[in-house]
Amino acid sequence: MMSEVPTSEVPSPAAAALATPAPPKFNVLAMFGGLVLSVVLGAIGNVVAGLIGSDSGAKILGFLIGIVPGVIFVGLAALLRRKTTAFATGLLIGGCLVGLIGGICGASMVGFSVH
Repeated sequence: MMSEVPTSEVPSPAAAALATPAPPKFNVLAMFGGLVLSVVLGAIGNVVAGLIGSDSGAKILGFLIGIVPGVIFVGLAALLRRKTTAFATGLLIGGCLVGLIGGICGASMVGFSVH
């Protein structure tokens, strides 16, 4: 008599491929929309923040006030990251640009120098 050897069932690669959902596609238009939105609104915010920073008269305070619009967009991108990845990525990139330019302009309006 032959004894039967138990065999383990190995799922086929085709069955494993069907079980995993496809990753969501990255929407370039949504990223571009978030980038444009944050840069345009951030530019307006930078003008206001620059005027407030120059009125303060303190060099470091002018820099910190200048980066506030960029920080707002980076925070907004962090909140939206789970729902709309591409749009949040655009907001994040634009927020970094706005924060960098706003900090430089806010510091230069007060007369900050790193020499």
